[in-house]
Amino acid sequence: MAGAVEAADAVVLPSLPSAFDLHALAAALATVKALRRPAGVVLNSAIPNTIALAESQAAVAEMEVPLLGILTRRMAWQYAAARGLGPSELDPGCLAAKEIDRLCIAVLGLLEGRE
Repeated sequence: MAGAVEAADAVVLPSLPSAFDLHALAAALATVKALRRPAGVVLNSAIPNTIALAESQAAVAEMEVPLLGILTRRMAWQYAAARGLGPSELDPGCLAAKEIDRLCIAVLGLLEGRE
């Protein structure tokens, strides 16, 4: 992993909102911080309005890394994937597409040093 991080301009670290995944995220983040690369986290496959998501957001905040986005479990992902598309291609106005749009803006901000 260190070689990839060294070659990167910035690192986006995906994590499921679970204790096991957040523990692995913390270990990966230690490598990223040691190599002094800008980084951000994406919580993936999150279930909206749950304690697990709230606790995961708090855990990411404690890691002192930007939370770039939250991608929630939505049927749009399944419908789009079945057609070989992304949610934005299937229905640009759906909530999944809006989450992706916000994530893209945040990743661009990370690359530009705004995060």
